[in-house]
Amino acid sequence: MSNAVKVVIIIAILLVAATIAGWDEIEWPFFSGVALLIIAWVWSRSSLVAVGFERSLDADRVFAGDSVRERFRVSNRSWLPRTWVQVNDGSTVPGYNASRSVRVKSRSAATWTNDLRAERRGRYRIGPVTLLSGDPFGLFDTSRHIDHTHELTVYPRLVELPKRTSIGGDLSGAARHLPGRSVSSPIIRSVRQYAPGDPWNRIAWSASARHGTLLVKEFDPDPISDEWIFLELDTTAHDNSNASTEYAISLAASFALEWLDTSRDVGLLVNRHIPAIVEADAGDRQRLRILETLAVVEPFGDPDPSALIARFASKLSRATGLVVISTGDGAGFAPPLIDLRHHGVPLVVIAVVSKEAGGDTDADYWSQVEAEGISVTRLTAQGEPIASLFEAATPIHS
Repeated sequence: MSNAVKVVIIIAILLVAATIAGWDEIEWPFFSGVALLIIAWVWSRSSLVAVGFERSLDADRVFAGDSVRERFRVSNRSWLPRTWVQVNDGSTVPGYNASRSVRVKSRSAATWTNDLRAERRGRYRIGPVTLLSGDPFGLFDTSRHIDHTHELTVYPRLVELPKRTSIGGDLSGAARHLPGRSVSSPIIRSVRQYAPGDPWNRIAWSASARHGTLLVKEFDPDPISDEWIFLELDTTAHDNSNASTEYAISLAASFALEWLDTSRDVGLLVNRHIPAIVEADAGDRQRLRILETLAVVEPFGDPDPSALIARFASKLSRATGLVVISTGDGAGFAPPLIDLRHHGVPLVVIAVVSKEAGGDTDADYWSQVEAEGISVTRLTAQGEPIASLFEAATPIHS
């Protein structure tokens, strides 16, 4: 029962008592109660007039495990103070609630900050917000809904890549660990005007003599092998499928960023009933495409991996690396991977399982792959190696 209803009941009782005992004894309490109700109701109706609300995030894209600061401001443009304004937050970020009650002085503002820790990858809504206020006696409430929302995208948590998983194409002259495409090859593309800071060994002396000014040589960048990531998410293979899925997605994101940092073209294939495909490309836009895809991708159906691998087999060659990350038992992988191996495609496999080392690791299908000389690294959903031959991958973001 609300306080206002209680007051109304008391006034009603007083009114009944007044008809019995007379107005002289009950007049003052009766009219005081009526006046209190009127004042409280009017105060409540105006409690959110001239009240503004603002919120902002320092960033709208973060990695899982990172924190982002959110700033709030409740302003009061009225001459009357707001004894209490409650902010009810409707954000969908797991484990985060920005609701708070503040007091705002006249012609002033209340500001505060919250640290939002992104624990789980995904795309979440920030807002909407409902402002709630009322009279200082707590008799009546009034609210205002603010529909403004924006998105927070949480990328997968990054992990250190397991050892013994280095791959790279066999493209003639291709570098496997270049700092960038600025590294030049012996092929001269053009000459241009000398600029301060250009190395002297790049000056084209004969061309400079002919033109009467210093010219420097520009080279074509060295060819760099492309890389593809094939990600299979299986929700039925293990008891701890969610943890396996999250770690496999983190591995895919970590591989992609490492290769993109070396200016490689990187492509992503996610084996689902409706495949998620990001064609191979390089640069910051590709980084965004892959991270946005991995932020929201979920297992869907139980498709045969051989169909998707066969669909993109023409894009794979000796000059292209392939890493397969799977949370399944390896069923369906042996024939297409063995075929790629016979065509000289460099590849490795990371099998993410949830069984303890030494237990049933569902290794029979992967053993067929290993028998053809294809490296298979088995890791638990926590990034721990199944066999001592392989070293664990540990998180670099807490």
